[in-house]
Amino acid sequence: MFTDGRRVWGGKQRPGGVAKGTNGDVWKTGPMAEEKLRLIPMKAAIERICCKRTKLYELIKSGIIKAYKMGRQTMVDANTIDAYHATLPPMVSATSA
Repeated sequence: MFTDGRRVWGGKQRPGGVAKGTNGDVWKTGPMAEEKLRLIPMKAAIERICCKRTKLYELIKSGIIKAYKMGRQTMVDANTIDAYHATLPPMVSATSA
């Protein structure tokens, strides 16, 4: 590990700012790597957020959901999905109003 917080992979820093461990953990590299990201593939993110791919891309474009590229694969930060779910208002039924 470097003194500025960058993580190493196989003796050198991995390009793209993202590294993947042998146990499947993925973390962001660089000086801002203090908070460990929970990155999941796009398909798992669609199942987690319970919406279609187009809606997920709209949320990524608006900055509500954060996503990163690992080569050709898009990885979505599961923490931002959880934060998005927490901001949704509760549903109020017509009978309780």
